[in-house]
Amino acid sequence: MRLKARSKRCPSRLAWNDAQIALLGSASDAKVAKRLGITPNAVARQRYARGIPAFGKSRAQASASWNRRLLKQLGTVPDAIIAEQLGTDATTVSNKRRSLGIEAYGRSGKRRRWKKSELALLGKMPDAEVARRLGIHRRYVMLKRRSLGIENPTVAANAARWTAKVKAKLGNVPDAEIARELGCGVSTVAAYRLRHKGKSKTYRPNKIRWTKAMLTQLGKMPDAAVAAKHNISPSAVASKRRLLNIPAWNDSSGHANSSLRRRRTTGL
Repeated sequence: MRLKARSKRCPSRLAWNDAQIALLGSASDAKVAKRLGITPNAVARQRYARGIPAFGKSRAQASASWNRRLLKQLGTVPDAIIAEQLGTDATTVSNKRRSLGIEAYGRSGKRRRWKKSELALLGKMPDAEVARRLGIHRRYVMLKRRSLGIENPTVAANAARWTAKVKAKLGNVPDAEIARELGCGVSTVAAYRLRHKGKSKTYRPNKIRWTKAMLTQLGKMPDAAVAAKHNISPSAVASKRRLLNIPAWNDSSGHANSSLRRRRTTGL
């Protein structure tokens, strides 16, 4: 049976015949591709286009096929062997094994046996520190702690800092001020405020009420001088001036200097 039939128009492109189509889904895309001399992606595209499911069970089907016998094999044999029994790939088995905190076959060959002294560390310090002391991956520590219902100490410490007094300040004082009080980053305070208070509770200084007298001073003197006179920030003065399309004070301007002299003479 001739399987490798190339398109005359494009020699590198396969012209699919009935025999080749029959191979789709009968083995993994990689195996079919190797047999036909094309890429696995080309096989997958053709299979998708024809609505042919992939070879073996889906990951969802495989996850539903776990039983006690297979679970006991995790870490005692290579993941690939269990994958063959499930009809799935080794990656799916590997993910299942790691989710249970079981090391790969060849490293330990069995589940890790936790000592009482090691279990006593869980929840008393960050998972990363426990992992460093025991020489294992942090994920194994986290999974073991969760399986025993022990609270994450880092989360507990973070929750303790957000007292009712601190929460009342959120949005009413600058995030930087709260951060200094708690000894954490400004971004930590801002993130907590957004999660629990929303954007509407962002701190904003008291709105400046601009009088006609204040507006007439814009551009007639430096922004810093206007700001100092009314106890507001220079940036607020500059923003208001730009909003009204008023040019900035220019000390080299004759008009500005004459205006300044007139103000000094009249005392305005």
